[in-house]
Formats: sequence, C-alpha cells, structure tokens
Amino acid sequence: MTRSLALALALTPCLLSTGLAQSDEPGSSFADVWRTVAETRPYHEDEPLPARKPLPRAFPHSLIPDEIRAVFLVRAKDYATSDSNLIVRSRTTLDPATTGDVRTVNRANPKPLHPLGIAFSARWEIRDDSPFTGLFAPGARLPYAIVRVSSGTRDAKSLDERILGMAIKLFPTQDPAQPVLTRNILTLDQFGFDANVRARPFHSDAGEPIYYTNFAPPKDPNAFLPRNLNRFFNHFDAPNEHRPVEALAEVDAEGQPVRGPACAPFEVVFRPLFEPRFRLQAIEDAYGPIHGPLFWQVHGPHRDSFRDSPKLARDFAQGVLYRTVPYDFRDLIRAYDPADALAFEICYVEWGPEGRGETKPLGTLTITSRAVVSDGGDLDLHFHHLSHPEQPDPAAGKAGLAERLEALQKQGGCPMGH
Repeated sequence: MTRSLALALALTPCLLSTGLAQSDEPGSSFADVWRTVAETRPYHEDEPLPARKPLPRAFPHSLIPDEIRAVFLVRAKDYATSDSNLIVRSRTTLDPATTGDVRTVNRANPKPLHPLGIAFSARWEIRDDSPFTGLFAPGARLPYAIVRVSSGTRDAKSLDERILGMAIKLFPTQDPAQPVLTRNILTLDQFGFDANVRARPFHSDAGEPIYYTNFAPPKDPNAFLPRNLNRFFNHFDAPNEHRPVEALAEVDAEGQPVRGPACAPFEVVFRPLFEPRFRLQAIEDAYGPIHGPLFWQVHGPHRDSFRDSPKLARDFAQGVLYRTVPYDFRDLIRAYDPADALAFEICYVEWGPEGRGETKPLGTLTITSRAVVSDGGDLDLHFHHLSHPEQPDPAAGKAGLAERLEALQKQGGCPMGH
C-alpha cells in the first residue's frame, strides 16, 4: 500500500468512514453521547494510550482490494449494494438524504478505520453582529457540543509530519437529554494534506497559533501526496478540499427550521485563544521524585530525558518542547494547564468575486470538560459528512472541479439564496 493511500485510509474516519446503520430513533441526546465518549473504556493519564492503526490486524487483508475498489466506485451499483461493514458505514456517512446524525454512536458495529483521537465537551456562542442564519445567527448559543481532535498520520507522535483534524458536533437544543439531529463541522489544520512538522497540536514550534478550517486546499496541488489525496477524495464528494456547513444555517438553537433563506459562511476558521502552557506534577518512581506531566510515568524516554534537567521541565511548563522527544498529541492536549481556559475563536472568511477576503470574528467555541481519550470516542462516535448539493460533471475533469469551487467562493458563502 502506498504512503498516500495509507494516509487517505488513516484520514477516512475523520473525513469519510464513520457511518452507521440507519435507525428509527429521533436523534441523539448530548447526555447519552457524552456518556458513551467519557465512560466507554477511558484511558487515564497514568496508563498507556491506545495505538490504533489505520487498518487493524484483525481486519481481513484479503478483502482490502475489494473494499478499496468499492470505495472508489462510491456511486456505483456495487457500492450501493455492498453489505461490508466499511462500505455500509461509508454509505451512511455520505448519505445525501440526511443532514444530521440519525444516531450518533454504534456500539454493535464499531468503525473499522479509526484514527487516534481525543474529545471534549464544549459550548458554542455566536456574536450579535453575525450576518448568517441558523446556528450561525446573531446571538445563537448552544450549551452542548462535542469536539474531537484526531490524527491523519499513522501514529500520534511529533517526530514525523502531523496532519490533524478537528470535528465539531453541535446539539441544537438547550436540553442535554433531548434527542436531536446533530449538525457537524469537519476541519483540517491550516496545512491540510501538505502536513506540517511540529510538536504542538494548536501552535507552531515558534509559538504561533495554528487555525483549523473547513477549506484546506493543497498549497502545492502538483505535489505527489496532495495530488493523489485530492484525486482519492474527489471520488466521494467534490470539491473535497471544502467541507460545506449549510446544514448549520438551516436550523436554530432550538432545532427548528429557520424562516426564509438560509445563509452560511463558505469558510469557517477556528483559532486557539490559549497559550501552549502545560502543567507539571510531582511524580514518584523508583529513582525519586520528578516534576513533569503525569504521562511521563508511562513513557520511559520522557522520564529519562527530563529527570536530571529542571530547566527542561520549566521550559515544558511554558510550552517549549524539544524535538528529540516524540510527544503524543493526545498527551499534550491532556497536559494543558487547567488554569488556562481552552477556547477557540470562531471566524469566517469573506469570499467573493475577488477571491479570499478578510477573516472576521464570528463567535467562540469554549471547552467545558477535561479532554477524554476512550474507546467510545475512537470507535463509537459518529460524524455525518454533509455532501455538496451539486457535483461537477466528471467529464469536465479538473476544469469542472475548479469551476465548481470558484462558483462556491464567489457566492460569498451563501449559496442558499442570499
């Protein structure tokens, strides 16, 4: 398997294969979904984290060629009739007839492709001067949301390239026990499939904030990896570098349909509002006390590297990480200083006939829980993927894709009537 295809398969749970069977249930409640994420085999800071691979050893390797062929033929008859776990889940995830999740977790049939991830609960708040509708409307406030950050590479360590995605599940209700059809935003970090070598998930090695966006075109479309990933994902939904968010503009904070034309931004950006500081704790082992993050207890290289260097520990607390030690992004997220309120500024980018315009503030996404790594978050949690309502003519090739993307951008982010 080529590196690009392996990477594509690693990303599919964040970008494609997180589907589940249809259900007659009226939706999902935040209370039930968060309970599944928080309580289904959580991994604590003093134990090793799961090392899930894109294709587990238990997955029948003899089926891989057929699975890949069926995924590539996403709109063909054999895809529509396949009863394999991977294809059934992919089909439901991309079902154009649904805009929300019929049910959010699927305990009986966990997804076969599962990147490494970490989840939080969160609060969604939109400013009073928003020009959009629905969950983007002025003053829209949702007290219940789930955020999941996941890796698109083969492991979670930082000595290699990072490709991180952030998926946001919004519950349009004020009641945590009310089942609703959730609305999802799917993003990649600002480097997209071009990847980036860095230690911290939300900041560069120089300390600059890294934003996450639903529009992540390749910086160099002719480079081997971005070119092949684009070609792969355009088989499912084109243009794949843009994940639409129109479904969020169609319902209000009570889950009711908006009146009149709906209007959503073309590009939504999430910028970290916190500093990359980490907490230190006194840890005892056979050689005496160490001051460091709790995860050092289960990572020998970390413990041995920092035992005799108080300066390295002090630097770590201030967010300075040394590239000789491979940090798991999940460990780092769980080690953020709890004195810092973790929050993201929600922004939108003005797009129009002249191209990309100014980035403007739209609201705040505030983390309301400690970060959770669990089987519930990695194996059960589901994010429906909204498809573009109009697909370019395949016969038009690259020109058709470029024309469709340009048309979406020139509509200024409101392709639904405004």
